[in-house]
Amino acid sequence: MNMEEHFEGETPYITLDSHTPMANSKPIHNTFMSKHVRKKLKETGYTSNQHMNVIFERTKPLRVGDSYTWKLREMEFNVVVLGKTELFVKGMKVYAYCVGIIE
Repeated sequence: MNMEEHFEGETPYITLDSHTPMANSKPIHNTFMSKHVRKKLKETGYTSNQHMNVIFERTKPLRVGDSYTWKLREMEFNVVVLGKTELFVKGMKVYAYCVGIIE
């Protein structure tokens, strides 16, 4: 999977705990997960083979270690937040949440 792939035109139909992101990567195999995030996943006790990056314009009340529902139309996953990072993209501050797809 190309790590640059995302849901493009489907993003307005995505929600993470009722919040719609400005961007959302497609699922990425955990082989590409950093050691720090892999450690957080282990601490949560959940099992996950894939993760996604969900990006918002403003910070959301999503806590690392807590599980939430991610939806795209009729598709629904339970996910656990594994990390939150502030990024600057084209001069704009955004908030990226790494979520593991719970099996």
